[in-house]
Amino acid sequence: MSLVCPPQEAVNSPRIHHQWLPDEVYYEQRGLSKDTLEKLSAMGYKMVEQTPWGAAELIMVGLPGEQGVIPASSGNDSAVSGAIREGYLYGSNDVRRPAGKAVGY
Repeated sequence: MSLVCPPQEAVNSPRIHHQWLPDEVYYEQRGLSKDTLEKLSAMGYKMVEQTPWGAAELIMVGLPGEQGVIPASSGNDSAVSGAIREGYLYGSNDVRRPAGKAVGY
């Protein structure tokens, strides 16, 4: 997986889902801009706003030459630079389910 945003931001991003049957597009609040909603509706899509759903945990391994950047560290761990480092594991837990966790070894 190639991320263009920090892992935590990717996991927390609003979700959209097209089911086909029923033929509806579900989206979380703030998941789509007003302009996008209007364009999709004009194309005939039935848009349905939903409360937040699902939960995801993400574990990412820093690859050689990784271009992404994670938020700055608090200084008490091994990722002090804020950059994604080769061979390091980065875990992100979905804010929708705060009791979960991303675990790797």
